[in-house]
Amino acid sequence: MFSCLRGIWPQWISTAAFVFIGVFVVMFPAQALPVACCIPAIYCIYSRGTPAHKQVSILLLPVVLVVIPGFRYSGIMYGVCVLASMNMRRWVRQKMPGEAVFYPVCILSAAFGLGLVVLAVSQGVSAQDIIFRWVAKVMDEVEHLYAGVLSSGDMMDFKMAMPLIESRIVMLFPSIVVSSLAFILWANLLIVAGAQRGMNLTLWSGPQWLVYVFIVVGIFAVAFSGWLRSLGVNGVVIIAHVYFFQGLSIVAYYVHKRSWGRISRWIIYLLILSQIYLMIFVSALGLFDVWFDFRKRIQGKKGDKEDEDSID
Repeated sequence: MFSCLRGIWPQWISTAAFVFIGVFVVMFPAQALPVACCIPAIYCIYSRGTPAHKQVSILLLPVVLVVIPGFRYSGIMYGVCVLASMNMRRWVRQKMPGEAVFYPVCILSAAFGLGLVVLAVSQGVSAQDIIFRWVAKVMDEVEHLYAGVLSSGDMMDFKMAMPLIESRIVMLFPSIVVSSLAFILWANLLIVAGAQRGMNLTLWSGPQWLVYVFIVVGIFAVAFSGWLRSLGVNGVVIIAHVYFFQGLSIVAYYVHKRSWGRISRWIIYLLILSQIYLMIFVSALGLFDVWFDFRKRIQGKKGDKEDEDSID
């Protein structure tokens, strides 16, 4: 969208629009959350073909609002998003999609963890207590929602299961945060890949050595207890999401090779994202691709020169 604006409107108009988005995110973070989630893609598209120093200075303009007490924290969060966006752009230019998601996830996860620790210290409690409080608040909202839907017997069972559910969510909280950030950044990468040529995500695969890490954390998850089990379970969830992205790439490669229409593709993707069993199947597809190389089997004996240039 912004590249089109540069081609049609004067530069100052597109620049003003970009700064407005940044200010809107800082001043109204809750209302601007959908836009905030797209900042990396917006920056990657907007900064293409424009001197880096100009785009960085424009991107950082809304950060000056941190001097206003009411916008301090949202301004800092926006600044972290800027750093992640700049890092994504760096790897996008090098046509390395895995790194374009991995390193920004590390930046955002580290910032989230640091913010959690600072909040816990300021309140004189542990970080786990903060997480328990957040989870309990969410579960209270879920309980209130279910009260008007479930029968009295089912509601009683749900209330009895709530402590166990809350403890499991707290244990999985690190992987929930990391996986959510990875999903958001992968969606941003899809937007960027669709807006510019040169990056074919249908050919992406995770590193081969990741399967050994998956085996190790899987052993931790089933053979140990305490913090080692928690480490293993969270590791399994995070790596399973990596293989889910790889499985999606295989599905996209298949429908591309079969020349399926855009509507059919979107129906398939929505079905996968809405069905947990299909998501597990796609993750397994990505995992076993390490040994079976499904894209080579889909390709068969036909030549595939177009794969290097085509973009799904």
